[in-house]
Amino acid sequence: MLAGVLCVGVISIPSYFRKDGFLNKGYLLPFDQIGELVRQAAEKDKALAIVDTFGVDTAAILTHLPPQVPIVLVDGRSSLAVARRKIREADPAAVLYLRGTRDLSAGQLNVAFEQELSECFERRIHYYVSYSQIDRWLMTALDWKECPTHVYQLAEFRRRAGPTHCSGDR
Repeated sequence: MLAGVLCVGVISIPSYFRKDGFLNKGYLLPFDQIGELVRQAAEKDKALAIVDTFGVDTAAILTHLPPQVPIVLVDGRSSLAVARRKIREADPAAVLYLRGTRDLSAGQLNVAFEQELSECFERRIHYYVSYSQIDRWLMTALDWKECPTHVYQLAEFRRRAGPTHCSGDR
């Protein structure tokens, strides 16, 4: 038994250094890189960070986000109302929305809110942590409705030039 455990351990060492084959993909999220992107956005203009608590380890990412950037943690409809209010009051030039590519919230809140933000902002998606071929086979075998290519996304929303009407303004 011990020999089997040692064998599996030795075989898994290359995967650890390649950052491949992890069951918990959250270990692979490049927190420093995301924090830097948010910091750069806040350097240029006012920015707001939104983090989906359904699909992201918030404790880990919060330590990497710059302290000068306001953060809203999305955990339901009431927190989205807070995010809308902060966007209305602060009028940020950039909104950075970190979430899992699969919307695990009740009623697909993240997808709906991203659509809403797209009315007022130009959207650019940064993808992180690719699913492996084995992951994709499992998604198909488990009959997932959507089979994303990556685990996480950071949607970078930049305010459109000129007057816009946002649904959150109504």
